[in-house]
Amino acid sequence: MEESQLRAALQELNGLLRELHRGLIAATRREYEAAHGPIGGPYALLGLVANDPAFAWLRPLSALIVQLDELEEQAAIEVLQAAALRAAVAQLVLPSDPESAGALFYARLREARDAEPSLVVTHTHVRMALGALPQS
Repeated sequence: MEESQLRAALQELNGLLRELHRGLIAATRREYEAAHGPIGGPYALLGLVANDPAFAWLRPLSALIVQLDELEEQAAIEVLQAAALRAAVAQLVLPSDPESAGALFYARLREARDAEPSLVVTHTHVRMALGALPQS
């Protein structure tokens, strides 16, 4: 795979993961507000996403988005780096062993998809974008 193709595939995946992340934050926010009342605003929400246990399940996805950003900033992207990142994303967004590190995330993702149909579409696009990246 040429580097330009690899870079384009990573950029597409990054955009889709950001869209999924926004949707999952919104879904978790609705759950949080139903239990605790309205969140004060964007800065209060940011604080909750960063620190509150109700949002902790989203942190692995947040970290992967940061890793993708850092990889995209590199002058040259190696296939092995992209494959490793692909594997990490797949562990979260694809069904896996219930004992794996991504099992909790995937279970919460499925719950959010059941509650919010638009997340099904975004999740499907993420899974398709993974297919364009090399596997390790």
